[in-house]
Amino acid sequence: MEEIQPEDQSNYIQPEDTAHLRQRGGCLTAFLGVSIVLNLLTALFYIAFGATIASALPGLPGWVVYVLALIGVTNAGFGYATWMWKKIGVYGLVTTALLLFPFNLYAGSNPLFAVAGLIGPIILIALVKPLWEYFD
Repeated sequence: MEEIQPEDQSNYIQPEDTAHLRQRGGCLTAFLGVSIVLNLLTALFYIAFGATIASALPGLPGWVVYVLALIGVTNAGFGYATWMWKKIGVYGLVTTALLLFPFNLYAGSNPLFAVAGLIGPIILIALVKPLWEYFD
């Protein structure tokens, strides 16, 4: 019995052919790994020392510290999503940084510190831009 073959398989991309396409590279891997860990540590710091931090910022309500902890956990999730090649992770990290910029200024942070909070998303964009076509 003769085996039926598709007419032309040259147009089909086999899974093993695309394995090399989604290589994150050392810089992006390190950046995302450090970002995930630091965001989780920041969230733990806000939770552990929330009362102390809130008392140091008398112009802000005490619950703000816990919102910042939640943002840290959320950013770790966005970092993981980026690790898993999801565009939503990149969008989320950039968006939270842009939203925190005016908040940092309002909270009385040094403007230089507030601007420094935008360095991470700039680095992230530079690292993912050449790989953007591989993100879902």
